[in-house]
Amino acid sequence: VYALGTYPDTGKKVIHPMDFLKYGFFLWMLSLVITWVVGFLGIFHFVGFPKEVLETAKSVLDASMR
Repeated sequence: VYALGTYPDTGKKVIHPMDFLKYGFFLWMLSLVITWVVGFLGIFHFVGFPKEVLETAKSVLDASMR
């Protein structure tokens, strides 16, 4: 409802459609970054990685370095 509002004295729209793209995209990207940071640094810190995943990753890195 607020997005459809207009200023009573000038008749201009309170929020323009471009504002949704500018600020909406920025906030969406920010929320994705926060989600990934919390996911990797928070959850995996408490739960931990399975040993097989770390061993497989190390062997793949060693093989690619040769």
